[in-house]
Amino acid sequence: MIQARPLLFSLLAACGAAHGDPLPACPEKSHALGARPPAGYEWKCVDAGNEVNGPWLSWYANGQLMSERHMKHGQEHGRQRSWWPNGQLMMEGVSVEGHRYQGFKYWSITGEPTPLTIQTENVAQPAAAAQ
Repeated sequence: MIQARPLLFSLLAACGAAHGDPLPACPEKSHALGARPPAGYEWKCVDAGNEVNGPWLSWYANGQLMSERHMKHGQEHGRQRSWWPNGQLMMEGVSVEGHRYQGFKYWSITGEPTPLTIQTENVAQPAAAAQ
């Protein structure tokens, strides 16, 4: 039985288990679109209107997970996470119906907590140049 273990691990790696957990299920009335490495770099659930609805995963070219987003009818909704190319967590937080709430945390590429403040201001579209 001990000799069977290396064979089992190589079979799991060949099936894609080496790239992480199995892909999540899409919500009802949504379907999967895309592929994980090595076949692709983006996988998401989309609804009949082609809006992202459910999990949305993307990877770097090296196969490292880049982001794990959760969407509801085209808007961020649920847990959001992103990683640096070295695998270090970059960002984590929860969005509700397209709004990121306080509590999002950010880290540098070396793993140090990074404060991030975003100031918003109204920006008007520039007026068309007189001709």
